Amino acid sequence: MTIGRWGVVAILTGLASASIAAEPEEMRYDCDTTPGHFSQFAMPQAPGRQSLSGVITAQALYRGGQWQPTAHVRLVSADGDSWVGVRLTAKAQTKAVVQKGAVVRVEIAYRTGKKAVVADEVGMIPLGQGLPYALTVAGEQVRVRVGESEQVVPLALGDQRKVMLACSTGDFLFTAMPAH
Repeated sequence: MTIGRWGVVAILTGLASASIAAEPEEMRYDCDTTPGHFSQFAMPQAPGRQSLSGVITAQALYRGGQWQPTAHVRLVSADGDSWVGVRLTAKAQTKAVVQKGAVVRVEIAYRTGKKAVVADEVGMIPLGQGLPYALTVAGEQVRVRVGESEQVVPLALGDQRKVMLACSTGDFLFTAMPAH
């Protein structure tokens, strides 16, 4: 059997399409919550996947009484007791809606078991600026890269982790995050 030139092109095109389709999909989560409320999205991290990366953007901050505008992306242990991630927070707002001119605090935060949350401030970014992050699990530690900062957190999350995104009292956009 002979395959002509166009048959080879069709086979190669089919193989290229199959390899592209095998890549993990990216997703977009626009987490827009009214003052004093929160929204949360959680899903299992695909087996064998060791990293999670994307961009978080604070698009608007709302006045919420005692509530501060907050967003986070986390890798969470199966039992939910241990986690590590990136957190954005802003001071309580005096205007009903702020869409420019504010800054957001960036933190690397984690909790081990039932212990208190540890949060290390790594900088400030202006409202509307995307913040790239990457969380990479390597045994019993997680390398957290956020913007230009990097920290290794000693933390065992196990093999059955969850990805969790959440926000409160603002509009935060999570993009370029692998869906699995």
